[in-house]
Amino acid sequence: MANRVAAGGINTTIHRWDATTGKPLPGAEAPAGAVTALTLAPDGKLAAAGFTTNQAVLFDIPSGKEKARLKCGPGDAEVLVAFAPDGKALATASALDTIILWDIAGKENKRLTLPERDEIALLGV
Repeated sequence: MANRVAAGGINTTIHRWDATTGKPLPGAEAPAGAVTALTLAPDGKLAAAGFTTNQAVLFDIPSGKEKARLKCGPGDAEVLVAFAPDGKALATASALDTIILWDIAGKENKRLTLPERDEIALLGV
């Protein structure tokens, strides 16, 4: 069982709990906009959150501190996030048709665009 749980919603805070004790941990502040997606890395050390501002943020789970802020496309749109199974890469998807693959330091590696304009509703790696 995981020892940390995280959740986000319409405000800009990522809430965290110790899953063993049920006690809340300090939250992580994020960019303006509602949280649209949240995922935890397989090793439990990082979390990634997507927002309605076409941004994603990588957070250090133990401290709750922001590690990298990622711009996922122009304008404002919902962003989805998914870690690769090995935890070494993050995929972000702007609802406006662009998927970006990042390394966990926040460096863009590859940009994928849908062949025709379509909103992305789900993302998996």
